[in-house]
Amino acid sequence: MIKGSRFLLLLVLAVVNVPGLAQEADSHPIDPGAAVAMGNSVTAQTLDHCDPGKKRALVLSGGGLKGAFEAGAVYHFIVHRSCDFNEIAGVSVGSLNAVILAQAQRDDNPEGSLKNMAVRAEKLVEVWQSIRSPKQILKPRWPGWTWALALRYGLFGTESMNTFDPLMHLIQTNVDMDALDRGRPVRVGSVSLWDGTYREVGPSATFPNNDRKIFLQYVYASALIPIVGKLPRIQQSAQDTDAKQWIQYGDGGILNNTPIFNYFRKCQPQVIQEQGAAEPACLSWLRPGTPPPQNLQQLFVVVTSPYTKNVDRYPTESKLVDHGSKQVTDGRKILLRTVDLILETDFREDLTLMLESNALLAWRKRTYDAVTATLTPEQRATFDPKFAEINQSFPLHSYNESPDGGPSLPYDAVVVAPEKVYAESFEVDAENIALQFHYGCLEADLMMQEDFHMTSMKEKCLERFPLPPPKPAHP
Repeated sequence: MIKGSRFLLLLVLAVVNVPGLAQEADSHPIDPGAAVAMGNSVTAQTLDHCDPGKKRALVLSGGGLKGAFEAGAVYHFIVHRSCDFNEIAGVSVGSLNAVILAQAQRDDNPEGSLKNMAVRAEKLVEVWQSIRSPKQILKPRWPGWTWALALRYGLFGTESMNTFDPLMHLIQTNVDMDALDRGRPVRVGSVSLWDGTYREVGPSATFPNNDRKIFLQYVYASALIPIVGKLPRIQQSAQDTDAKQWIQYGDGGILNNTPIFNYFRKCQPQVIQEQGAAEPACLSWLRPGTPPPQNLQQLFVVVTSPYTKNVDRYPTESKLVDHGSKQVTDGRKILLRTVDLILETDFREDLTLMLESNALLAWRKRTYDAVTATLTPEQRATFDPKFAEINQSFPLHSYNESPDGGPSLPYDAVVVAPEKVYAESFEVDAENIALQFHYGCLEADLMMQEDFHMTSMKEKCLERFPLPPPKPAHP
């Protein structure tokens, strides 16, 4: 993963490595702010629906029980805007949403493929509408909060406060492994508590004894925050028969709350070939057997907390404060608020990385085009093989490769985020789920207008996801 300060080095490499690019860059200085805008700009369209010729990925962040916002946004993309998705990645609650959607059967016919995806979008909404209480996701362990805090943790060091058995039941009820085999490639992110590594796993990964249902344990683990829930122990190989050696996996949002950095490759193809390693370092974030991203042109990212480009932190007021104050004094609520803050802010670095990586790729492509436009056919014949060699060693690539052998292209990368938080991470009831559907759809519609220059379909959101009636005021 490439952090912000390293981009200066990458910029230098991009100029120095390619003959003639330094001079061209000097004659056409690039404003860094303009590069970011250019790196994430989308070709102007006058259509109201997604381009069926574009291959796109759907990326879903974590966020506790705020996943209904993602369901509303995804519904708008698929049902209202006819956006099909070639693959899906998710973390935490995004992993649950991802595997429900990924069961949409692949079809070479675009209309058939989109129809299958629309059925799954309806199913995702149906799943969230069926959740009426937090008890359908988690249940406090006996004897309850007070004794748990005083005895379980202080005296006995018990591992978790809640049992998430209802969540596992929800996953098993709504995820069919055979349907996933016929569906879209999907990856879910989780973290090893043993060594702190983040990995993404797909249903086609290599599992012990070829037990494909182990994949569901990774989906389950992806949504479990340590201490809040008991982390599953997942067997890693058929030889790994001692259950005490099985690794605990938990919420992928601990390290990567929005799984987008894997859409930018950080290794050179020739190094992989020379090493001959079954799992080169640049793919260490994938469990063996999990395919990397496909060739893509667009990234649709949906997050569950407010996000503004170039803003490090977005203030979100908590509903957990004591009545009539701005303080949280209940230890149980302090823990929940801490979880909320982790989930609401961790994704920002992921999105910043995406924007900066995309901007760098756009800058490199722009500079490449400026140079090649000035070359004679004889010079181009010399330039192309030299550039191909250099391109192999460039430290950053996308999965949007240029058809003419030029540098990797930037994505049409867009983000949908709520204007405010409509629920705490573990708050769920029919009203806030309806709110999340409503605003998820509206924010997705707004993004399609602003980034793709499409006309508004607000009325479709209002019709499908009306605001819930206000609760009666207490006397």
